[in-house]
Amino acid sequence: MRADGAYAARMFFSLGNLPEASQDSVTTLDGSFSYTSESGQWEFVFGGKNLTDRDYYTSKATDRVSAGFAAGTYGVVAPPRTFFGTVRWHY
Repeated sequence: MRADGAYAARMFFSLGNLPEASQDSVTTLDGSFSYTSESGQWEFVFGGKNLTDRDYYTSKATDRVSAGFAAGTYGVVAPPRTFFGTVRWHY
């Protein structure tokens, strides 16, 4: 069994630390279970990422107009909760 957690404090994605190009703190959790046969020939793994299904950005940017107001904010959202499985055969 394996569990991984990550915490990131408030993050700014711009050089000027613009509030509209920032993100509040976020905590994520990943985990997996593995089983290996007695012979060691087979291994099965099942796990998941972003198990809390938290919406957060991996990057974010803001377009500014001359008056200093944000014209638009856009970013890349991290993948939602995902699951995976692996089967390995060792010869």
